[in-house]
Amino acid sequence: MERSIIEELDKIAKYGEDKREYELELTMLVRGEKDWASLERELTDILNSSSDEDVRYVAFYGLNILYRNIRNYDKLMRLIDKTYGGFYQKYKNRKSFDHLYALYELDYETWYNYDDIVGRTYNDALRFADNAGYVHTFADVFATICEKGGLEEKRKFLDDWADKALFMAEKAIELDGDYAKYYCTKARILSVKGDHGGAKQNIIKAIALEDSSRADYPLRLSKYQYYKLLIESNERFERLEKYTGFKIDENAIPNNIERVSIYDGDEPYVFVSYAHKDAEKVYGLIRLLQDKGLRVWCDCGIECKSEFAARIENRIEKASAFILMLSPAATCSQWVRRELSYAINKHDNLCGVGNGSFIPTGVQISPTELLNGMKLQLHPYNQIMQYTMSDEDFANKIVNDHKECVKNNDRRGY
Repeated sequence: MERSIIEELDKIAKYGEDKREYELELTMLVRGEKDWASLERELTDILNSSSDEDVRYVAFYGLNILYRNIRNYDKLMRLIDKTYGGFYQKYKNRKSFDHLYALYELDYETWYNYDDIVGRTYNDALRFADNAGYVHTFADVFATICEKGGLEEKRKFLDDWADKALFMAEKAIELDGDYAKYYCTKARILSVKGDHGGAKQNIIKAIALEDSSRADYPLRLSKYQYYKLLIESNERFERLEKYTGFKIDENAIPNNIERVSIYDGDEPYVFVSYAHKDAEKVYGLIRLLQDKGLRVWCDCGIECKSEFAARIENRIEKASAFILMLSPAATCSQWVRRELSYAINKHDNLCGVGNGSFIPTGVQISPTELLNGMKLQLHPYNQIMQYTMSDEDFANKIVNDHKECVKNNDRRGY
């Protein structure tokens, strides 16, 4: 008998969207379907046409799982993100939506405010304490922030959240002790807490437990191996710091690079986002723009303290234009991606700032393949291939495109 997907979605809806069975049954449905293109069409049709709102939401949930499984984050972004016309406004008040959105943010690293995503996922873990998926998501968020954030963020979150995160990782294992990923997350948390021995034991357990019959088994195994290497690296760095007193900060700007002055007033200015690995190149371009009278702000000179994110947030909100200096390093920088996401999310608010409208511009300072969603994010906006131009032609174009940010014959300092 041919399967009726409507009947299956209706059955899943009856579990209740905050129940673990709801997500597990839907995940099994998605992974059990070999023709994912056909499943996508069916779920999309149901989402757009079913008269049963709960069934429509199950279809929406299923599409989220499908796109995450096939790693199609462009479609996932269009489905769920409010910036791209997704279903955010329609479903944001559903009980399980925040969990779904947090999973999207984790996969795509689109969050900007650490406190926001940690607080939301922790509240969900408390509200749905018998759902291993919700409990684990909070632990995963904490581990990811510690791995991706700077040293100051790591210290802050260790103080505020480490014990809670470890408790939730262990709670997830208690609820579902056969799920390999939970042991991996526990290992990551133990590593940032300094228990590298316990971390290695748990990552080995995750590798041993992973289901080899899963279609994504090689991918999952490679991630566990990656985290195993990361744990071993953390252990070595900790020993180095202990015995030499030398602190390693991969995001630091080298001391031998001359900093630039920045405009810190209230007149229209350009916000420049860049990877710190590109600082020498970017600062040279900024000086050219400043020589032509352009008001420019970048994060040069900000101390990496707890106010760092708030300071960047404030300057993006008040900027008249946003220039992203693109390079392979920039596409891999979590800070750059967060700044871009925040700028685009604030687009409506930024349009009225200064004497002009908000203009996001991508500037390729070296040949760059746009990764991690940047291709979709920058698609509607202007891109400049700076590496194909003379520095003078580049500076003239930027200044001409952002005339509202040029000083009007006054020589006030930056």
